[in-house]
Amino acid sequence: MGEDGRLARGVVVRRLLAVAEASESGAVSALHVRAAAEAAGVSPRTVWHWLAAGRVGRVERLPKPAFSLPDAWWTRLAEEGGNVSAVYRRMTEGVEKADFAVPSLGTVQRAVKRDVQEGQELAAASDSDMAALALPDLIPHAPPPDDWHTPASLRPAIREEKP
Repeated sequence: MGEDGRLARGVVVRRLLAVAEASESGAVSALHVRAAAEAAGVSPRTVWHWLAAGRVGRVERLPKPAFSLPDAWWTRLAEEGGNVSAVYRRMTEGVEKADFAVPSLGTVQRAVKRDVQEGQELAAASDSDMAALALPDLIPHAPPPDDWHTPASLRPAIREEKP
């Protein structure tokens, strides 16, 4: 079952193919398809399409590749100050028209947001992990409250001079 209590595509297709194998004619009735469609929360037409794909061996949905902005266009995004709409206009019109199929503006915005977030997470993880791994004994600890404005290199000398 899916997250919302509906049957998943793979389950529906496998069950209908089993019904087809068990029947004398090797076909599935419209009644079976309607019942499966109701259980899956889709239309009967969708189930017929799933069944046709299942008969040629494709039971699950084909993964749809996510759009990602090509490297050259990240430079243009930086030139535009991060304005995705301006980059999208450059992709779709004018001299610098993109040499690939340009999706909708919303898709480009989601792709940029996703890639920027992944980059920030990677940078944050690598900075803290690398510092902890490379310099475990040199990571500064909080200085005492009385000399927190004093640079670390001067602290031992100042402490020695105090009476």
